[in-house]
Amino acid sequence: MPVRSKWQSLPTEAINPATLAIDKLPAADIVEGMLNEDRKMIAAVQREKDRIACGVEIITQALRRGGRIVFVGAGTSGRLGVLESAEMPPTFGTSPDLVLAIMAGGKNAILRAKEGVEDNYEEGSRSINRLRPTKKD
Repeated sequence: MPVRSKWQSLPTEAINPATLAIDKLPAADIVEGMLNEDRKMIAAVQREKDRIACGVEIITQALRRGGRIVFVGAGTSGRLGVLESAEMPPTFGTSPDLVLAIMAGGKNAILRAKEGVEDNYEEGSRSINRLRPTKKD
């Protein structure tokens, strides 16, 4: 039986009604639909730009104090955090310990989806505690 998440009713967990018949559309309409979704994202970022800038300042201050960046995620967002963490040393010459990632479900979930693991609070807590976070992070 599939694990049912208490978050399943959130818009981020729902099927996008604009893409229900995407497999039946001509390629040009698919691309236009993708552009429409991208416009929504840009508008959302524009609305939140002040909060985003504030977050950047907080992260910058933490790094200057010797803190670390820790990406935490599940599914695609978790995989993107792992990717960003892995790219920092070769791209920017940072220490591998400066930008870290925690993927819900562990290393195995990077290559294969593990549904429902993002709702395991105990494992999430253990994963974070293994990094021994400090007030600097």
